[in-house]
Amino acid sequence: MYRQLWMPKDIHESNEIRAHQWALILGNWIMLVATGSILVSVVLSYGFEQSLSIATLIFWHTTTVICAGLLKIGYLLRCIALKFFGSRDF
Repeated sequence: MYRQLWMPKDIHESNEIRAHQWALILGNWIMLVATGSILVSVVLSYGFEQSLSIATLIFWHTTTVICAGLLKIGYLLRCIALKFFGSRDF
C-alpha cells in the first residue's frame, strides 16, 4: 500500500493493486470533500437561517443529506481497498 491521497508516479505493481490503490485514494478524497461540504452546508443552513430565503435553505439542507450519502460511499470505497491490502481495522 502506498500513499493515501495521491498516486505515486513510479508505481510498478499489478493492475489489481493499482486499481485498489486508486479506490483508496478516491475514497479518501470523496470523504474529505464530503466532510468539508457538510460543514459548509450546516453552517449556512443553521447559522444564517434568518438572512437566507426559503429556497436557499432548502438547497443547503438537501446538500447536507446528499453529502452525507457521498461520505458513506467514500467510506465504502476506502474499506474495500483496505480489506484488499489486508487491513482489519477500519
